[in-house]
Amino acid sequence: MQLHRRRPFYGWIVVGVAFSITLSQLAFHGAVIGVFTRPVTAEFGWSRTAFSAAFSIGTFAAAGVSLLVGPILDRKGARMVLMVSGLVMGLSLVGVSAMQELWQFWLAFSVGRAIALGGSTLACAVAVANWFVRRRGRATALAMAGNKAGGTFLPAVTQLLISLYSWRLAFLALGMLTAAVVTTLSALFMKRRPEDMGLRPDGDAAPGANPGTEQASRQRQKEEVSWGLGEAVHTRALWLLMFASAFVAASQGSVNLHMMANFQDKGLSDVVAVSVVSFFAAVSAVAGLGWGFLVERVHVRVVALMVLAFSVSSMVVAMVAGSLPLALLFAVLYGLGLGGWVTVGAVIWADYFGRRSLGTIRGFVAPVQLTANAIGPLLAGLIFDITGGYTPAFIMFAVLFSLAFVQVALAVPPKRRVSPVPVAAEDDA
Repeated sequence: MQLHRRRPFYGWIVVGVAFSITLSQLAFHGAVIGVFTRPVTAEFGWSRTAFSAAFSIGTFAAAGVSLLVGPILDRKGARMVLMVSGLVMGLSLVGVSAMQELWQFWLAFSVGRAIALGGSTLACAVAVANWFVRRRGRATALAMAGNKAGGTFLPAVTQLLISLYSWRLAFLALGMLTAAVVTTLSALFMKRRPEDMGLRPDGDAAPGANPGTEQASRQRQKEEVSWGLGEAVHTRALWLLMFASAFVAASQGSVNLHMMANFQDKGLSDVVAVSVVSFFAAVSAVAGLGWGFLVERVHVRVVALMVLAFSVSSMVVAMVAGSLPLALLFAVLYGLGLGGWVTVGAVIWADYFGRRSLGTIRGFVAPVQLTANAIGPLLAGLIFDITGGYTPAFIMFAVLFSLAFVQVALAVPPKRRVSPVPVAAEDDA
């Protein structure tokens, strides 16, 4: 008797590509760029506010990018968006490696960060959500874990390159890595939706192929919601989630960028400071997987509240974390919150509003989130320049996380209709 082996579901290849992309573009996120804060500002005599401005300008610009990219993702898929993003991000970091003036840093880095946040990160999140429904939690957690997995070693590798060679060579190496990984993998393996390949979300069997899996598939279709942007904007949940996400983005973006410098300012050595940052990234990566499985069993809103509770508590510890034990406690609490929101913050939009217009909906709300993400680090840098420390900033972020908690608690899922999702036949190839 001949046995037919079932091929692995292609959606997991999409997850692997997204994981690799979110890892390789880490130079545009706080965990890695924060390693450059002291050497670059020391060489040029720039203030922390001036350095943070590049981070914030890029985030502001990402708001406009996301508005353009969102509808493209729904119509064409993520492949071309990611290919272009990889090239632009790589060239951006090469430009930073050759900068001589502050305006050059602002221009080169902000262009790459705008594409990273408004283009490639959004594309990866939407692509994975399109391939999964029942297993969306674990798939999203695995895909987005690339960012945090990279945070466990890329800051240390970057610090080593800076110590042995220079910060310029470190930027150049990161640029080459980003361009090669993002462009190549997306060109070869990224596909728009399972329906384009004759498949179904989660790898479910076609009707009649297997009674057991067919029943699960029917249950998936029964439970999957479908909202367009024009309908979603009339729901209370969209606006509550948008502002909750904005408060989280403002806080996390700031902490990721400034935390290493904060520990160094409090007397921890460069090695210890980068180790703590790498540790909270490791906690975040592992925790994200756990949150991903949990969100498939517990309502996403409940999981989001748990995540935000850890985030609030981490800011309380951050206010007094001047020793290694307290720094490690902060890393655990913050890592649990950070890893959870990376997963929950992506899953909640798909669970509340479905796949049909997910790119458009996320592109619509992203400008508010990204604007907050831009303002947060700038305010934290300004607070440091005025007060000589980050404690007032941590108090502000504790309040913002608390406000996000309240908003998520009020964001009851909208109820209108539940239906199978119509998918266009347009290919991404």
